[in-house]
Amino acid sequence: HKIITEGLGSIIFSENNEVFYNKVQVFNRDISIHVIKYFAELRMKEQEIEKMKKKRKSEKVPFSAEDMETLNQCDWKKKCEENSQNGIVILDALAATALRSIRYLKEIPGVKKVIANDMDHSAVE
Repeated sequence: HKIITEGLGSIIFSENNEVFYNKVQVFNRDISIHVIKYFAELRMKEQEIEKMKKKRKSEKVPFSAEDMETLNQCDWKKKCEENSQNGIVILDALAATALRSIRYLKEIPGVKKVIANDMDHSAVE
């Protein structure tokens, strides 16, 4: 066996393992993690803007530039980490070794869950 580590994820890989691992795709996995992180933060910000607008509407006060500035000052990465129960769900439909899935869980704040699947029966086992 050998241990393969990328980012914060590690897997134990058998020398005679038939499951596909593409070392060339490390950069692709890195990029997908950064893109999803950004998406999760934008999604959280949009949800908070909508909450603030509803609150202001119930108070019969308009949503203001000051409200937006307050929201812009927020640490969205931290907010995502604190609110993973309302976080994103990621489907890794061709997971193979599931290394990308493991990295999603470990490296993206605010992930509620990752569903890992593959067409290859040996990958799912």
